[in-house]
Amino acid sequence: MFKRECHSFGPMVGVRFWPGMGRQAIIWGKRAAILWQKVPMSSPLVKAFFIGRALAEAVYEQAERGLTDALSELGKFDAEQRERLREFTEVVLERARQEETAAYQRQTTTAIVPIDSQPADLQATIDELRAEIAQLRSELKRYRSSSRA
Repeated sequence: MFKRECHSFGPMVGVRFWPGMGRQAIIWGKRAAILWQKVPMSSPLVKAFFIGRALAEAVYEQAERGLTDALSELGKFDAEQRERLREFTEVVLERARQEETAAYQRQTTTAIVPIDSQPADLQATIDELRAEIAQLRSELKRYRSSSRA
């Protein structure tokens, strides 16, 4: 009956005009929110709709760009931290290897013992050390008692 022209502005929003009827319907997706009005095409309401739509698209693009930049920076930061952790781990492992090698070399070094020396009696050495410890304890006790007085 009526000639119908459809102007679509994106996947979810369509604006349909029925020429001759002077009516406008705004449809969002499959749910229709229809505004029936006698509105001429140059009215402030139509202009506000298109300005609002352009504003929403611009804000969306800015937010998308900002989010993309933030995620990119976060990815760079994560990669840098992983690299620093890898380098730190390598340094620690290298130091551990060096200390292990040095400790192994100290263990395997041979001491030069003169042939004419006699091995010390182990029990005698232990007794001497115990006597020295007892003497140090008595000296420490004397020092503490004199500092309190």
